[in-house]
Amino acid sequence: MLRDDRLISVFLPPCRKISEEHDKVFATGCLEIDTSQPRANAAFVVLARNKELDGVIQSVKSIERHFNRWYHYPYVFLNDAEFNSTFKETITNYTSAPVEFGTIDPKQWGFPDWIDPKVAKEGIAKQGDAAIMYGGMESYHAMCRFYSGYVHLGGSGMKADVGQILLQT
Repeated sequence: MLRDDRLISVFLPPCRKISEEHDKVFATGCLEIDTSQPRANAAFVVLARNKELDGVIQSVKSIERHFNRWYHYPYVFLNDAEFNSTFKETITNYTSAPVEFGTIDPKQWGFPDWIDPKVAKEGIAKQGDAAIMYGGMESYHAMCRFYSGYVHLGGSGMKADVGQILLQT
């Protein structure tokens, strides 16, 4: 089937030409990867559940294929429950980078003491009723609180073991 650009232009807004002066292409074609430069002190921190294994596999495969096969940044997988052996074994088979698995302390995952859980759950239900994307999922709100309240603490030059900062021991 041939594409008719006249029909497409009726449905799509006109595309503006990207300025070559300010937004040049980084590279064209294949390049040799230079891994000799200093690396950031970083890791991929992933919140996941055992039941999300298939999606996590796709993400890890993509990260490895496009970036991490050269740099081998570690992965830290966190869950509010214990990871099962299938999850752990499967994930470690998809990367040569170091991998750690941890369980988030319930105090860091649940509602803070100063929030009334009943009121919070009513607010979450209202967001779900209003069709706000992920708004009705309590686990999504927990994830957002966790990322904004704990993960950002290590943002500047963190060299400490993630297990000591975030995980139940």
